[in-house]
Amino acid sequence: MLTHLLDLLHLFFPEVCSGCRQGLLQGEHIICTQCHLVLPRTGYHSLDGNEAERTFYGRVKMEAVAPLWFFNKSSRVQRMIHELKYHGHKPAGLLAGRMLGMELAAAPRFKGIDAIVPVPLHPSKLLSRGFNQSEVFGQGLSESMGVPMMPDLLKRVSRSGSQTRKRRGGRSKSVEGAFVADDSRLFPGHFLIADDVITTGATITACALPLLSLQGVRVSVAAMAYARR
Repeated sequence: MLTHLLDLLHLFFPEVCSGCRQGLLQGEHIICTQCHLVLPRTGYHSLDGNEAERTFYGRVKMEAVAPLWFFNKSSRVQRMIHELKYHGHKPAGLLAGRMLGMELAAAPRFKGIDAIVPVPLHPSKLLSRGFNQSEVFGQGLSESMGVPMMPDLLKRVSRSGSQTRKRRGGRSKSVEGAFVADDSRLFPGHFLIADDVITTGATITACALPLLSLQGVRVSVAAMAYARR
């Protein structure tokens, strides 16, 4: 009986792909087979000194940086991230985290990660949105890597507004000193910062600095996507 009800539900409200918005076929889940094939994977999990990593050169010491996909405007990747951030489609964020997490778990550059730290939202933004998209992505990483997530290790203490249309200098200034670490929970170890999109790297840099204030801390980065400049 339940199976028939689900079949009727899918008939009138078919599941659609988060990337292309086309109906999913039987056996497909969240992303259709075509999107799995064409979404632009970076392969940066195994590439030392990759382009995303170089974003942080001269600013903050990063052990390794790996986004899952390349980000382009009006692309399937942008659509998926917007579905997550603005329409609460959490399965897309979880899937991206699980996909990248499997790659990181097998990559020597990401061995020895002690905890995953999602980029926090300001409390007012969290209240209005109802969830943190970086935490959803981080949960997927945690599940596939077998590494705990520490969502409260960092706290955002100032709100800078949307970073989307700001230039690099403006972004850096707007997030300077925006994050603090809970010193009572910080320990010498290797932390993986999780974010949705790496653009100028300003927000992630601002997150890494309070973590690196403790001797013996190392920081790496995982993201859903990287926007090339």
